[in-house]
Amino acid sequence: MLYAMYDWRNSDFHTQHPEYGPIGSHIEFTWEDVNPAPGVYDWSAYDRFLAKARGMTVEIPGIQGNTVISKPVQLTLMIYGAGATGHLRDYTPEWVYQRMGSDERAEDRLTGHALHPNGCPVRGAPAYEDSDWRQAFADMVRAFGERYDQDPQVVGIWLGVGVDDETQPTKKIGDCDYPAELGKVVTCDEYLDFIHEAMQVYAEAFPHKPLWIQAGPGACTAQDVAGWRTRKQIMEWALPLGIGYKNNGLTPDKVNAVGYGNSAGWESMDIADRLWTRVPIAFEPAFTAPVGESTSSGDAPVEYAYWMIHNALAHHADFIDVQPQWLDALAKIPGMFDYIQRSLGVTMQLPKSAEGQPRHIARRVATDVWIVMRDAEYAPLHFKQTGMSGDPGDWEFFLYRREGISGQTVHLTRQDLPQEAWDQPYSRHARRTDQAHDGTLIPLDVDDRWLYAGPQRVPMRYLVRVWYLDQGNDRWAFEYTNALGEIRQRVVKKRGTNRWRMAEWTLEDMALINAMPIAEGIPSAMGVPGRVDVRLNSMGDGDDTFHKVLIRALPQIVPTATPVVAKVEIVWPHGSLPVDQATLANITAYIFTDDQMSPPPCDWNPTVRLWVGENNQPVRPLMEGQRRLFTLNGRTFPVWDFNDVDVSIARLPKNKLYFFATVDGIPTRHNIWAHAADGRTFAPNVKRPTGVVVARPDAIDAHIQIVWPHDNAPVTEAKLVNITVLPTKQGTWLAIPPDLGWRPALRLHWSVNAEAEPDFDHTLVGTPRVVNDNGLSYLVWDFNDVDVSLARDPKNRYYFWVTADDIPVTSNVWAHGADARTYFPQMDVPSRSCR
Repeated sequence: MLYAMYDWRNSDFHTQHPEYGPIGSHIEFTWEDVNPAPGVYDWSAYDRFLAKARGMTVEIPGIQGNTVISKPVQLTLMIYGAGATGHLRDYTPEWVYQRMGSDERAEDRLTGHALHPNGCPVRGAPAYEDSDWRQAFADMVRAFGERYDQDPQVVGIWLGVGVDDETQPTKKIGDCDYPAELGKVVTCDEYLDFIHEAMQVYAEAFPHKPLWIQAGPGACTAQDVAGWRTRKQIMEWALPLGIGYKNNGLTPDKVNAVGYGNSAGWESMDIADRLWTRVPIAFEPAFTAPVGESTSSGDAPVEYAYWMIHNALAHHADFIDVQPQWLDALAKIPGMFDYIQRSLGVTMQLPKSAEGQPRHIARRVATDVWIVMRDAEYAPLHFKQTGMSGDPGDWEFFLYRREGISGQTVHLTRQDLPQEAWDQPYSRHARRTDQAHDGTLIPLDVDDRWLYAGPQRVPMRYLVRVWYLDQGNDRWAFEYTNALGEIRQRVVKKRGTNRWRMAEWTLEDMALINAMPIAEGIPSAMGVPGRVDVRLNSMGDGDDTFHKVLIRALPQIVPTATPVVAKVEIVWPHGSLPVDQATLANITAYIFTDDQMSPPPCDWNPTVRLWVGENNQPVRPLMEGQRRLFTLNGRTFPVWDFNDVDVSIARLPKNKLYFFATVDGIPTRHNIWAHAADGRTFAPNVKRPTGVVVARPDAIDAHIQIVWPHDNAPVTEAKLVNITVLPTKQGTWLAIPPDLGWRPALRLHWSVNAEAEPDFDHTLVGTPRVVNDNGLSYLVWDFNDVDVSLARDPKNRYYFWVTADDIPVTSNVWAHGADARTYFPQMDVPSRSCR
């Protein structure tokens, strides 16, 4: 999503500017702010910011609707800055230098190195090379991680390792060559060694957070060190640590966007293409305030913002931070925020396993694929063994232009277009068909990996948008194929306004199955070479000019589904290792259509999802299953595998994992599988709410806080228990106040041993109760006299969880039993083979 950089006001964008869509915040404070004395840390400035953000919300778009979360925040702890004024300042606390015995001073304060170029003011720089300074830095980072690594409001950390948090030891200010002065006492190798050490410290301090290093410029470039060489070195260190790449020089194109020769794949933008499947990617505008090249008409900053943002999206950004001034420019472009949010932090498929996925980034499946037609703004520059240029070709977001057989397109820029269109942001680049040279078609191919492409069990619906220049009075057509490979057309008749226009259709018969011929005269056939998914056709009556094509997957329309039973049948640690040694496990789930264990149809292929609960935390979706046909006792039926599931936290005896499976869009009764050395839920330290909501939330977390046997009887004697549940706004600890006038119907579910819950009628509805706790009044729900008599037999165990009738709920799982582990059960055998 987008983040407002240096959002000192902690703006409530959802309320103030709902048209922006989801906007998070970034904030930073300095080392000297938080660490005034050895071993003393003051986090109050961060805490106040986070507390205010917890009361705000954002909505994340998805194919089945929006997900509401509290406003996320990203943090930086700055050690050295210049800022917009260019006033270099070392933010190391003076006590560090006092302990080091340093007498270097700048602006009447101790510093690591006092830099004094001829005719320039003295400015300080950190003592990057000093072991004592590095130790103090590492202590500060570890304390930073201890404070915020587990804070759910904090969604990312930017590493501050140089001036303005970038990988530069200092910078030139006008004619003042501070880098040359620093180079006399700190070598580039010493500075790089500090960066490497800092990355390791941050990775250890924040094992649960995404991390980004702002390595766009490389390091030591002001000392004439090639940026690509140090950028390559930094990111090769970053990869095994899972640290992401952040580029702080985003523009509509860059002279060093891509590299050639030795620098290929390591220049400013193509490094993102190289690494995006392995680490998270982020961008930031090169300029603090909106800028734009001079044009004879139009709003240059708006155009600049439009192309700059598309540049980041096309290079697979997980987030973009923008200075708040840019948001007003982007708001002038119709629909801009919608497809920004749909293009950030997405991938083609939900992962089948953790392998190959960026650490800590929960990427969503893309709802949109698109292409922006353009070409490089900077010609290639070639040196002895390297080279660089602007970004060549289109910006392709999983939608690709395939040319050759049917002729080529012609690249156009503003001066090639009618003046009537110059004020529209799309005019910076375009492509035109070239009928004079057999270029009547523009074939476009959707990435075959896209979840919403290919043959679908349930037909998909798609929204198609095409931006075209309304020049002339001829026609053009968007062409696609249906599920039988038959070509269909949507024809547009131009009106000669010389303006950019958008054509839009909702198509329920389009099938993205590679059945469209790339050129006329080739028979259509599904999934063979030389064929694509869709194409633009100028229809031979005049050339047509295009800017962008977007295809969006829309929610499927499906009938009400019959409930099913989903059972986790086996959790198999790799190498058959015991729980206290296993790091990965394979999990298999069966789906039955009734209690007689009837299998679903052989070709049934819904989305079966694995959920996990860690200790007493609310459950979360983990991954989608991979379907296969399996034969057991002579009966063949579909099963769903979840491979390479991370179970490493259960190696510690105090940790436990609870797994279950559901089927998307279908009511599912499920069992619970406990993976732990000891699966019981012990009465945890009950966490209290931090506040209350002011409006009804869109989703809640249900925290089972206590399962209390009557008369304090032990598990092996208790017949009845009372259970208390605290509901909070999802992702927060904001409870429901009594005066809100809303009391959702919370339902208690349970299953016994490895069986699924009996049926949906076997639930209990809780009774709300007011709690007054240190001046804070909030509601909890009680479920009294719950029968747990089966657990008196040590072989039996109960698993409890909570749902609600009218609001989405994520609940923790509570295990009640003398021994709550799931032992290898007798695997179920369906009543028959599938059909």
